[in-house]
Amino acid sequence: MFMATLASGSRGNAAVIGDGLTNILIDAGVSCRRICGGLTLFDVRPEDVSAILITHEHIDHVAGLERFAAKSGAKVYLTAGTAEALERKGIARGADFEIIRAGESFEVGSFGVTPLATSHDAAESVAYRFEAHAKSALFATDLGYVPDEVRRAALESECVFIESNHDVYALLRGSYPEPLKQRILSPRGHLSNDDCADLIRAAAEHGTRRFTLCHLSRENNTPELAESASRAALAKLGARIEQDVRLTVAPEAEASEPYIFELC
Repeated sequence: MFMATLASGSRGNAAVIGDGLTNILIDAGVSCRRICGGLTLFDVRPEDVSAILITHEHIDHVAGLERFAAKSGAKVYLTAGTAEALERKGIARGADFEIIRAGESFEVGSFGVTPLATSHDAAESVAYRFEAHAKSALFATDLGYVPDEVRRAALESECVFIESNHDVYALLRGSYPEPLKQRILSPRGHLSNDDCADLIRAAAEHGTRRFTLCHLSRENNTPELAESASRAALAKLGARIEQDVRLTVAPEAEASEPYIFELC
């Protein structure tokens, strides 16, 4: 059983979780060709994908959805608000939609999946918690703050893929227009390095041992800044990187190092 990102950032997002029998794609924000190429690194073919889970309708999460859904034949799971937003935009026409609701779990093959409501400037965005083989993982990006349900899921997961979008000072000093800066900083924007680090510290204190930092801004962040904030939070806890906790940063344009779950 493994989990990895295929692309992560403002120019496109996709991730995969699988156990050899069931494979789930999370978002399809890059081209079908890139998704297929990333999946081959984990010996997954398009037809091996059992489901596509969409977090929200922004183009960096759905750009390749229509073509990949057609190629794989996989059902697309998404909230009613996200489905309506995609239909208004004419995206993913003909895809097989399955409407889900935040807080209501469902099954995809060997995985139990729970969508969790997030705060973002989208129609009805969600994060996802996965359970299989007595293991658990959380995938949460594009959130202006950490809602209680997402925080609880992080504290109860072995592995957390979490947004560390921007360094606040880099954003404030940067070239973005003021309205865009305020949007990113708002409760419906994106999670800062410091807010991400606070969640990581709390989750590590409760036993989470693997973190991957996702959706870094190219303009307002660097991998070094994001990792430094989380490392500092873990150091305050007394956690030793590599020995006690594993912390990695998802690359923008290629697959991340996968987290391999040790199954009993």
